[in-house]
Amino acid sequence: MLKLEAFIQKVYVAEIPIFGVCFGHQIMAKALGGKVEKYNGGWSAGPNVYESQVFGNQGIIARHQDQVVERSPEARLLGSSNFCENAILGYGDRALSMQAHPEFDSAYL
Repeated sequence: MLKLEAFIQKVYVAEIPIFGVCFGHQIMAKALGGKVEKYNGGWSAGPNVYESQVFGNQGIIARHQDQVVERSPEARLLGSSNFCENAILGYGDRALSMQAHPEFDSAYL
């Protein structure tokens, strides 16, 4: 994971666009100065409503227990849910990450 964090930092400094989903969201947050912990409220497994002024409110499927509990100074909050406060984060105009899986649909679940 240390090599992946170093890679993310290099990509970010080089201003190469990057997008992270689920673990990608968590490791990106950690690599860029945030904090990730196992959520003591249990697991999120299934559809969650994510509130976002940028993307609108929508149901997206999530499956996780670890989550970003502190954002890095550069991260801006773009969306959250009742289960996961820091669910969608943006970093300037070159990095975006989200805890839920936009590629999962109800048939997958």
